[in-house]
Amino acid sequence: MVSLVGSVIVFLIHNLGKKKIFLGDGGSLLLGFILVSVGIRLIESANSNLILEVNKTISIVFGVFLIPVLDSIRVYWSRMQEGFSPLRADKRHIHHIFLFFKLSHKTASTAIAIGSVLLSDLLILLHQTYGLSSAIVLVSLLFLLITSTLAAIKKLGDWRKKIRELENRD
Repeated sequence: MVSLVGSVIVFLIHNLGKKKIFLGDGGSLLLGFILVSVGIRLIESANSNLILEVNKTISIVFGVFLIPVLDSIRVYWSRMQEGFSPLRADKRHIHHIFLFFKLSHKTASTAIAIGSVLLSDLLILLHQTYGLSSAIVLVSLLFLLITSTLAAIKKLGDWRKKIRELENRD
């Protein structure tokens, strides 16, 4: 894990400059597989660990994967509702929605990272109050509400742009 974290940090630092390295599908799939494997291993080891209880570990692992997983499910669902393949490329992900609101890539990525930390903290807080299942459902619904609202605002902006283009043709 130390070498993985080190390589990801170097990758991120390099991409803060003018030159960029493209991670690609293979890199992101490998990184996701390793992270999920580590998450599963953490949950399994929580049974024998006196420091972390299983439910808190599940909360932490779920919190880390909350934004990427729920955002992917939201995007796949919206594509299928419109009759497209869920694997079709488009700009419906949360990152592209932030870019629509004129945020830079760095700012959008930072906002997503901060959002992930805040939602993870909220998940842990709600877990202590309402239990694990209720906390997961509540945080998931909150995320879907926020992203669906932002996506609807983006869609309205796209329609306005198309209407202006049509009006300017005449």
